[in-house]
Amino acid sequence: MGGVQLPMVKLTDMTNWDIYLLAHTVANKDVLSNWFPVDKFNAELKAKNILHLKNRLGLPERYQPGTMRAGASASRQIEIDLLPFLVKKQVQVLSGEAIVVDFFYINDFYTDVSIAPEIISQQELGQRIRHPLRKATSEYPWAVITQKGLSIQPSTTTEVYVSWYRNPQEPNMVTTVDSDGIMTYDQLNSTELEWSDTNKLAVLHMILQDAGIITSMPDLEQLAQKLTETGM
Repeated sequence: MGGVQLPMVKLTDMTNWDIYLLAHTVANKDVLSNWFPVDKFNAELKAKNILHLKNRLGLPERYQPGTMRAGASASRQIEIDLLPFLVKKQVQVLSGEAIVVDFFYINDFYTDVSIAPEIISQQELGQRIRHPLRKATSEYPWAVITQKGLSIQPSTTTEVYVSWYRNPQEPNMVTTVDSDGIMTYDQLNSTELEWSDTNKLAVLHMILQDAGIITSMPDLEQLAQKLTETGM
């Protein structure tokens, strides 16, 4: 590609810059052609980062954090993919509320004495809160998700263990262009995607689709592997 000396794309610890270079390679475009400006790429990177998290969780695209508990049961591979965002902590319960900081999706909770804890939907709340046979007890507690975390029953609960997925850090790619037109990646001031490299390619695949570049995931993975082995 003219206009800039391109380093080898890596499939190990891929940076935002590697993803950006690969996007231009797939599209057969020069990095300095302004086909995909850095600000537009950053916007796509942020949006597809969140969308990929939703996809891996099996959540509908319209899902908003804290509004519902939904999603398919995860496979072992999906659980591995999501490990960078998994948080498990003991949380104090004050006035029936367990405050969970920076959650995107709450998986589950339990206590030291619980047998079958349950997170119910807001639609179930009315029929459960005073149910004569399904009353919340220390062995069978239940909770509903709120904007702050979990509202726990019975109200005598003092602490719970909560498992949740946090919001991913917002990615950002910072570059500079010198007087000779050479574009350089500023990795120190950039924020990388937290996904594994395979998942970073999945994020790129969605970005390419938005850009009108049609390629399959296997083809994208093969190209990335080839570039890793041979360089550009």
